Amino acid sequence: MATFCVSSFKDILKTKYLGKEIEFFKTLSSTNDHLLRNPRIEGKIVVASVQTNGMGRNNNRWENCDESLLFSVELPLIATNLLEPLNIIVGYSLVEAFSKYIGGTSLKWPNDIMISNKKVAGMVLKVNFSGEELTRIVLGVGVNMSGKTESIVVNGNITTLGDNYLKSLYPDVILASILLRLENNISKLITGELDIKAMWKDYTACKGGDISVTVGDEKKTYREYGINKDGGLIVIDAQRSLATITIGDVSIDNKQSEM
Repeated sequence: MATFCVSSFKDILKTKYLGKEIEFFKTLSSTNDHLLRNPRIEGKIVVASVQTNGMGRNNNRWENCDESLLFSVELPLIATNLLEPLNIIVGYSLVEAFSKYIGGTSLKWPNDIMISNKKVAGMVLKVNFSGEELTRIVLGVGVNMSGKTESIVVNGNITTLGDNYLKSLYPDVILASILLRLENNISKLITGELDIKAMWKDYTACKGGDISVTVGDEKKTYREYGINKDGGLIVIDAQRSLATITIGDVSIDNKQSEM
């Protein structure tokens, strides 16, 4: 994989504000932590080739394969009722960016990007409040570009863009593509132009199949049904009743049940 090039990234970036200010590091403890330690600049992005103390969702540790695209971006402050849908919109944006170059890209609720049911990218939103006032929204993303996936400290099947015939893809090109789609989708989310419920069927990795949801030490099997307007996962349980999942780790079951 080619190394990240700041000048090339700036040349091809087509956003209005996301990524216009950038810091790049060859090695950094955490792109999220670095961004949050500094004053808020909307749209600013921090990129690292290697991250030594990155954290994913539920405080799962995310390091990197041999070659990764690791970045955090300061998102615009939005109405608090849009924070949960924003999590899904970010996933949609990554799927759209990857789908420009490769088929079979999908989203596993709530924020794992999959290629052929293997994880290629993950993300985490960090939200800060001062009392009831929203003060920061920072998005952290890790993309497995190429290299040995055994070094990635996450659970489940892992893949890289390089494993899927994209070894010549430049990380600056991928990042510019992600930010453009993310900026457009956030704008549409704010104006109410996006129906995340209707869009789910085109993005989900499961497509109405069986999933397992683990919360703490408890694991249950459901049939995926869709999502609600807030991004909660709607499922069908063993009694054929609808339920909504708002927390938990989801895995896709290869064997379908008779629900």
